Amino acid sequence: MNFKYNEIDEDLKKLVFDFFYFFSRFEFALKEAESFSKKKGKYGNVEPDWQSFKNRYRDFYSSAALKALLEDPPKEERYIDGRQSIWEPVAFKQTDSDLDKAVQLVKTMRNNLFHGGKSSKEGWDNPQRIQFLLPLGVEILHSFAALDHDLDAHYSYAH
Repeated sequence: MNFKYNEIDEDLKKLVFDFFYFFSRFEFALKEAESFSKKKGKYGNVEPDWQSFKNRYRDFYSSAALKALLEDPPKEERYIDGRQSIWEPVAFKQTDSDLDKAVQLVKTMRNNLFHGGKSSKEGWDNPQRIQFLLPLGVEILHSFAALDHDLDAHYSYAH
């Protein structure tokens, strides 16, 4: 967002915090549930294994929040010729399951909030847009945890 912290509405601050909190909590749950963590690098850093999660539950996932989000999904910031930034719809493969799409969309929202351009209404300077997207993202994250007992046990501790 391209405005000063003290100019941001308190309700909007809470939405952003809640989304980051539950996104982080879900990645923590993935790492804690050993079947969804992976060790990487020579020092064995542990990372969430989103791919294993998607592989296990792709055939079982459905969500009303995902359906709503797919009607007006977040966009991704892209560069043309390495210089000019544009916003384009998230691209899906024909073979993507609903779970593949849901994961890609919540990761896009996280990236847009944390790293993405904040200086246009197409970007993340539109409070109404953020108020539409983030509650759906949180609902999707809750639905991810509900798919697996171990994930839910680590994730639900946050409530």
